[in-house]
Amino acid sequence: MVLLEVQRGDYDKSLYCFRKAVEINPENDKAWVGLAMVHSQFGDMELAWANIETAIDINPQNRTAVHLAANWGLRDGKLQKAIEALQGYLASVEEDEDMSLVLINLLCSAGQVDQAMLEIERVLLWNPDHAEVRSLKKKIIASQKVA
Repeated sequence: MVLLEVQRGDYDKSLYCFRKAVEINPENDKAWVGLAMVHSQFGDMELAWANIETAIDINPQNRTAVHLAANWGLRDGKLQKAIEALQGYLASVEEDEDMSLVLINLLCSAGQVDQAMLEIERVLLWNPDHAEVRSLKKKIIASQKVA
């Protein structure tokens, strides 16, 4: 029901419902993500970040929370927070090539090329034919030769 309110753009009602949900169950990581998204819509990024960090603290495997942290980290210049969330997520799931790719890009953006290369190798161990990761590896190696 709450997601329907979000889809309709009724953020005030969504905010009320998500607040009630975390009041009833403060360990509801999905409700914290919902609060984060609504606060982001209202432009309160400080509160949105606090909500997303709470969701990740409760459940480091919440893919939506981690993905939002990655997107917001890039946008808000909080790369290290985003990297830490992704690393925690990837340490606790079997494999997630898409999220590994997000981490690789964030690590490159943060200038942590050695760490990015390690993550590239990890992905290629799971899937040696991953074209996008192979392409990134070539680009990184080429850029290191130029430098």
